[in-house]
Amino acid sequence: MAYTAKIVQVVVAAPSDCEHERRVIRTVLDDWNAAHGRTREIQLVYVGWDLNATPEQGDRPQAIINKQVLEGCDILVATFWTRIGTPTGEHESGTAEEIAEIVDRGKPVLIYKSNQPAAPSTVDADQMKQLDELLKKYYANGIVEQYESVDDLYKKSMRAIAT
Repeated sequence: MAYTAKIVQVVVAAPSDCEHERRVIRTVLDDWNAAHGRTREIQLVYVGWDLNATPEQGDRPQAIINKQVLEGCDILVATFWTRIGTPTGEHESGTAEEIAEIVDRGKPVLIYKSNQPAAPSTVDADQMKQLDELLKKYYANGIVEQYESVDDLYKKSMRAIAT
């Protein structure tokens, strides 16, 4: 049976080392919709550059992504592990720029940081140093949730989305 629901656009932002986390957050949204969407008349819709950005010219790549992906955003969920990401010319990384844009708009931002071990040969020390510096700013201005595994991220983000 059809029903009317408010659409809540949830942007998922993450550097390239957080692909599993991106999928976990998408699963959280799908599971929340299945459990609560009809009764609360809300549908949480995944939005991200990987699904919603399309080819366009005329501006910096991240500015185009911001326009296409962040425009109708209601909430942003960001995850980090060992990388900060690729500089955009305006910010340390695309993920950092997306967070800043949404914070500036006064919208909720949930930031998660993985404590999962990483093979030393896969860790770029410069990326990790930049990430640590960025996260210091976020720790000083709010709460950053740490997680031990993708299952832990699922539980913690499901709890946060439910509130």
